[in-house]
Amino acid sequence: MAEDPVRNATNSVKVLKKYSDELNDFTRKIAGEYKSYSKEESLKKFLEFFHICVEWFGIADVQVLTEDVFGDKIKEEAGDDVEALLTYVGESDPTRQKRLLTEIAFDMKKGIDIEAKIKDFLKEYAWSGMRVFFGEPKTREDVLNAIKEINDPEKELEMLKERSEHAKKEFDKAFAKIKDDEVKDYVKVLQDFMHIRDYRYIKICHGYYLIKPFMERFAKELGLTFMELVHLFPKDEIEKLYHDPSLLEEYKKRARERLKGYAYVYMDGDYEIITGNEMEKLNEEIFGKAGDINEVKGNVAHKGKVNGKVRLVLDKPDLVHFRKGEILVTNMTTPDYISAMEKAAAIVTDIGGVTSHAAIVSRELGIPCIINTKNASKAFKTGDYIEVDADKGVVRKIK
Repeated sequence: MAEDPVRNATNSVKVLKKYSDELNDFTRKIAGEYKSYSKEESLKKFLEFFHICVEWFGIADVQVLTEDVFGDKIKEEAGDDVEALLTYVGESDPTRQKRLLTEIAFDMKKGIDIEAKIKDFLKEYAWSGMRVFFGEPKTREDVLNAIKEINDPEKELEMLKERSEHAKKEFDKAFAKIKDDEVKDYVKVLQDFMHIRDYRYIKICHGYYLIKPFMERFAKELGLTFMELVHLFPKDEIEKLYHDPSLLEEYKKRARERLKGYAYVYMDGDYEIITGNEMEKLNEEIFGKAGDINEVKGNVAHKGKVNGKVRLVLDKPDLVHFRKGEILVTNMTTPDYISAMEKAAAIVTDIGGVTSHAAIVSRELGIPCIINTKNASKAFKTGDYIEVDADKGVVRKIK
């Protein structure tokens, strides 16, 4: 009996949800109990947490492989309608956050007390200031700063509503043209993928937010900083250190090297961690030397053609420097990039598929976007003047 790709993909969505829920439930339980753990119990929970994470990340690869295959099939059938079909017609989580903040701004402008709404927002989204373990939870001040940037909340709310209605209308129109029932199923699956991508990102980031105090406590018990702890392998290094404290200085040194950058190389059932000059050489072999490349090619997420100055964003602190009209060049985007994406003339990423965050948001905002270039963040630097041809999937430096 032949495999049914649609059924397999649908099942993978269910599995992704299951693992995401399990991870979040596990971290919620630890957050409520960890202060009573012995050092031995802390080790056990630490190893269990990372085992769940490995399973979670492993099954996520299924989505990446499937979405590219289904996306190509949809392009063949739908032609120019592909963008409408690959625009998420639900309310994405970044859009929901934007709407909630705009509603708070609207109330503030009307003179309505906003403290209760700020508390509700932070109860649900304090984690969104972090990307996995890194960054800090959002605060009341962060919310106030965000709503101060919304000049006309009434107009913004209307725009969000119109954008959603337009996306749904265009999707329905394009979907009705599809003759092949199998392709219709592919479209439905990719809509589910876009939803589950949001869902699992929320669950894992919220889970990491919940478990971070436990991790900080466990790191201290081992004689490590938090950042040293998360740059060591749970089974091969942390468990060994637990049983043999004499390894502490050696492992601290390893972790500090990895903090500067590292590559995890997995081959033939074995792995190796590469740091320093060796890591830089490997990086150049795969992605090329910075400055040696004047043109990169990728996949079109949203069509359009613009020229502009690059703003290279490699980490969250870079976002504060982003200016309206710049071209966002980055490895990948996550929900904390939204403020920059809304100001961007175009978006270019190293990695990502047709249902990646950058692809979803660029379609929502109507911004030219090229994904999966492999090395745009190596080829271009802040201040470079480039052309983004998102009709052809080409980004080139303009001399």
